[in-house]
Amino acid sequence: MVLLPKDPDALATLRRPTREEPLRVLVSGCLMGQACGVDGTDYGMGQALGSLRTHPLLRWLPRRDQAAADPAPVAVDLALEWLARAQCIDGLDTVEGLANAAGAAPLYQRMLRRYADIYNAGLPALRGATTSAERETAMVACHSARGACSLIGATALAARLKRHEEDLAQADIAAAVLAGAGLGLEGELQALARSLVAVLR
Repeated sequence: MVLLPKDPDALATLRRPTREEPLRVLVSGCLMGQACGVDGTDYGMGQALGSLRTHPLLRWLPRRDQAAADPAPVAVDLALEWLARAQCIDGLDTVEGLANAAGAAPLYQRMLRRYADIYNAGLPALRGATTSAERETAMVACHSARGACSLIGATALAARLKRHEEDLAQADIAAAVLAGAGLGLEGELQALARSLVAVLR
C-alpha cells in the first residue's frame, strides 16, 4: 500500500521531490490523520503510521517497543563543562564568542584564557585623562580592550568601551568625568577576567 496525503498542495510537493520534502510530507500527513490509500480509503493515525514504517525512507525509525526497551544513552562531554559554566557569566555571549572562534571550543577556551591573563590585573591606562598624552594612551588601551571584548563575546562591554574611546577624543569633556568612566570600565574588564579565571581553572 502507498500512502498519499489528501492535501493537493502536499501531493504537488511530493511530485517534485527534494532530499527532505517527501519524507516531511508523508510524516506530516500521517501525523495529522490525513493519509489515504491509492483507492481513497481513509486510515486512522495508528494504521497510517504502521503502514508508513514500511516506506524505505522510514526504515530507520525504531519500533515503539524497541525504543522503550533500549533508551539511547545521554552522552556528557566533560571536556566542555567549562563552556556550560561560562554561559552563566553575566555579559558574556558564548554563542557570539564561539562563532568568532569558527565554532572551535578549544580555540574559544584559549581566547578566554588569554583575555583573563591580560585583564585580571586591571587596565590602569584607562584612568588617565588629565593630559593629551594620557588621553591618547587611554584611547589606545580602550581600543585594544574593545577588540578583545568583541572577540570573546562581551559585546555590551565592547560597546561601552567604544563610547568611552569616542569621549576621550572630545576636548570639552572634563578630565575627572573621563577618569571616573575609565575607572568603572577597568573594573568591568577585571570582573569579567576574574569570572573567567574561576570558570576555566
